[in-house]
Amino acid sequence: MKNTKTDETESTMAMTSAAVADGTKAIYFDMDGTLADLYGVDGWLDEASAGSTRPYDVAKPMYDETRMRDTIDALHARGWHIGIITWLFHGSTPEYARAVTTSKLAWCRKHLPAVDEVKVVPYGMPKQCAVDVQSNAILFDDDERNLDAWVDRKHNRHAVSASDHQMMFAALNLLAFGEHDG
Repeated sequence: MKNTKTDETESTMAMTSAAVADGTKAIYFDMDGTLADLYGVDGWLDEASAGSTRPYDVAKPMYDETRMRDTIDALHARGWHIGIITWLFHGSTPEYARAVTTSKLAWCRKHLPAVDEVKVVPYGMPKQCAVDVQSNAILFDDDERNLDAWVDRKHNRHAVSASDHQMMFAALNLLAFGEHDG
């Protein structure tokens, strides 16, 4: 879905396979540095600064794909909506924003086809403003600013640091399987 009202919303895109209903419980993941090893791509910053999408195209998953697929399947079976909220490159032109959005959506289709939605939003946009689910939601992110802004106890919104993938999967296993990661 593409919204073209303004330059900011023009670069906000979603890949959605399921409608979000009121009362839904949701898990959202950051992408760069949480799911995709963008920062492990040699020269990523110079290439992105020069307008190349290659770093987004070649970033490796930061998780075991079979394990993540099984976890997402189990979370879906328990009624969880699964989404990704990812920022565009800081200072992106509209053309580069479209190109990066295309690359990020292709990466998600390849590595995480079972997620319910992917939102590619302008750099710095508060992630809680990018989603329809405002209650009963968890954010996994590697940026403390996003984690702090997401938390809202009144609306049962929690955040988990994705800086430690072992801890991230321990939390996901509790939600998906009711058990700690071995």
